[in-house]
Amino acid sequence: WTHAMRERGGSDPRRQIMALFDMLEEWFNEPGFRGCMFINAAVEFPSPNDPIHTTAAHHGESMFKVVCARAKEAGAA
Repeated sequence: WTHAMRERGGSDPRRQIMALFDMLEEWFNEPGFRGCMFINAAVEFPSPNDPIHTTAAHHGESMFKVVCARAKEAGAA
C-alpha cells in the first residue's frame, strides 16, 4: 500500500492519503472482494495472544502509523 500511495500520490502527502482512499474504493468494488485478509485472520483467530492475530494487528498498526505520518507531513495536528 505504501509503495502504491507514493506511486499514485507522488511526493505530496495529501495526495498520497487520497490515493490510499482511491485504492481502497477500487478494491472494495472488485467483484471478488472478500475483505482484508488481515482483518479476516484476526477475526478467525480472536485470541490476542495468537501469533496470527498479533501479526494481523501489527499490520493494522503499521498502516495507521503510515497514514498518521502522512497526515502530519500534510500539516495535520
